[in-house]
Amino acid sequence: MKRGLAAGALLSLACLSVPVPTLAVDRLDEIFARGNEAFLTGDYAAAIAEYEALVAAGVSDPDVYFNLGLSHARADELGRAVLAFERCLRHRPSDSEARTALRGAQTLLARRQADRDGEATMNTDTSILEASYRWVSLELLSITALSCWNLFFLLLLIVPYVRRESGRLTVSVGAVISGLLAAVMLLGVSVKHDFFLDGSPAVYVADSAPLLQGPDRRTSSAGQIAEGDRCRFLREEGDYAEVQSSSGVTGWTLRDRVEPIGR
Repeated sequence: MKRGLAAGALLSLACLSVPVPTLAVDRLDEIFARGNEAFLTGDYAAAIAEYEALVAAGVSDPDVYFNLGLSHARADELGRAVLAFERCLRHRPSDSEARTALRGAQTLLARRQADRDGEATMNTDTSILEASYRWVSLELLSITALSCWNLFFLLLLIVPYVRRESGRLTVSVGAVISGLLAAVMLLGVSVKHDFFLDGSPAVYVADSAPLLQGPDRRTSSAGQIAEGDRCRFLREEGDYAEVQSSSGVTGWTLRDRVEPIGR
């Protein structure tokens, strides 16, 4: 929790994803500090309430999600711990502490499932495209793409003014490379925005349960989904949400049991 205790200064206007008319910005550090204090005294329910208050107010900060994940893990709410760590990594993909904590929560869930069912079938896989860009933040991809495109067009403008053949060749090669890099970065931006997949990435946060064939508890089972599983949130209808597990099974579950990762 040492990182969280030092992170109060991060809770500023820069951390807000939406305007906060009902919560003064100068109170954010105070709420964060209360959450840290509650965690250190072992009152994990109070810590969760404080961190969730920040999230509800529009704060979208990786340190808040990291501390929230630790609190859920200590409270034995491992599905919600997985969700919080996934949200932390969505904002800061290179966070090794969050990645280690995520693997720890998933391992504990797998052991729990194995003890109960005799086997563990948790699905945590992502698509090849998602895995390729998982370590890079959306902000870095966007900035790099813009920089490469600017360099590409600049080099194209320079080519006619380079007199020596070798110089023109060098500038042309540079333009090609910068253009290719820009295209790769733009592909990453598209992947981060889920342009190539149906729905949005989500985590199943409740106890293991069947996926139903329709938005009604009386329908038959289409498959099984476990606590902490990554899935795709497709749509919602009434109190139900349609999801697709990473194993490809599509079915319905109660809406409050599945939470999109993107915040």
